[in-house]
Amino acid sequence: MTEKEAYILKWIQKNDKFSVCESASCSNLKIIESDIGNITPIKGFDVAIFIVQQKYSLYALMTWCDILRRRYPGWSFYEDCQFCSSFNGKYNLIICKNDDK
Repeated sequence: MTEKEAYILKWIQKNDKFSVCESASCSNLKIIESDIGNITPIKGFDVAIFIVQQKYSLYALMTWCDILRRRYPGWSFYEDCQFCSSFNGKYNLIICKNDDK
């Protein structure tokens, strides 16, 4: 397990009362470091958390999530920006959740 994966898992456990973290803590979870343009749902996993480049703003992450929602019906995408104190505070993330799970 990488340092980034360990940080994200600890963040999920700490915040498991929030809906996305609750889903992640109770699901078949995969954490992947990826270029934002290469994000696709991962078959066999209910939730995938993509650690993406730090250069993106909250607005850019929100825009990418909108694109991904249209591209992959049946999957939900949520942004988590490193610059927002209410989120994980360290990494830019895109969280992908299977709507059937």
